[in-house]
Amino acid sequence: MGYWRGGTATPYSVEMILRAPDGNGQCGAWAELLSACAHVHGLGATKVRIDPDRVRNPGAQGFLVKKWDFGTPSGTGHYPYLLDHDVLDETGIPGQDNDNPPGGFKDHFVVRQNGGQIYDPSYGVGPYTPDSAHENAAIDGIYDGPWARPQDPGVQELTYSP
Repeated sequence: MGYWRGGTATPYSVEMILRAPDGNGQCGAWAELLSACAHVHGLGATKVRIDPDRVRNPGAQGFLVKKWDFGTPSGTGHYPYLLDHDVLDETGIPGQDNDNPPGGFKDHFVVRQNGGQIYDPSYGVGPYTPDSAHENAAIDGIYDGPWARPQDPGVQELTYSP
């Protein structure tokens, strides 16, 4: 089984990832799988969606997963860095059976265990408490189209919702 090893029809549910010949799945499938495993053992767990906080980040389309190299910005305003020019995607956090999953997403799914701890089964990491600990460990920036800016470790910039 693996996390986001490519393709456009990557399974997005636990049923699809278990039926896929190669077990290749998106974060939603991995979150459903971990949540189901927790429930089998009597542990409470909930699939949680992560999105950019659009109040704090107007126009945000997604976020950059570690690791990105921010150089000198060529623009101005809230998103002054031009993707793939001022900021470059480096080898980041390895995922399940994938040494370098995609570097940016519009959203992402994790699991919140009763007690508030966040686990990210796509990358096999956790627990993180509070949510900002996960954000600081996993996220390098926020993007709006081809423009981005670094994530501020002192401010929670993502929303975590069931």
